[in-house]
Amino acid sequence: MKGTLVMALFASGCLKAAAFECTRDLSCTRAGTQGTCEAVGFCSFPDPTCPSGRRFGEVSGMYTQQCVGVVGAAIDGGFTVPDGSGCPVGYAILTGAPDHVYRRIDTAAAWQSQVTACRDEGANVYLAIPDDATELQSILTFASSDAWVGISDIAVESSFVTVLGGVPAWLPWAAGQPDDASGGSDCVLALSASDTYDDRRCSNSAIAVCECEP
Repeated sequence: MKGTLVMALFASGCLKAAAFECTRDLSCTRAGTQGTCEAVGFCSFPDPTCPSGRRFGEVSGMYTQQCVGVVGAAIDGGFTVPDGSGCPVGYAILTGAPDHVYRRIDTAAAWQSQVTACRDEGANVYLAIPDDATELQSILTFASSDAWVGISDIAVESSFVTVLGGVPAWLPWAAGQPDDASGGSDCVLALSASDTYDDRRCSNSAIAVCECEP
């Protein structure tokens, strides 16, 4: 309600431009359109002219009216990827995870399909592998949903490895997990409600976040 009021007053000319910071998607509404609370704490709204399909709103501080994830946009405080980074257009820097950049895949699909979708974007791109609590929280805020991560025990039961072939640096399992429910729950889903992991059937559908090493 507060976010809607601030944006309405700004649009009517009653207030000068000011930064409105969000904490959840429900805070981001404009003229009846539901927006997204981006990882940097500002609202974006659908815009088909942007490569990412989203543009920051009118009261988003230094990001005002910028396309989300556009190469070459201002990066003080970090959100978009500078030119020459070695990562595809549309990848974004997330708060608390400045060394790598990320892109959300909004279409839900099976785990292996998401692994392939990320890998197809470049040799340095893979299904995101959170290394600590801060990175996981940033990824889940960016995803605004449960999301696959690049970890599984497909090869050897109970021996979890990353899509890069290494041992995960961090495995924040939810209570009672992993439990290999009904057998074949070999792929790791990050749970947005608790910032924890659950093992799920790899054939289940979920969105994903790709990670790129510049």
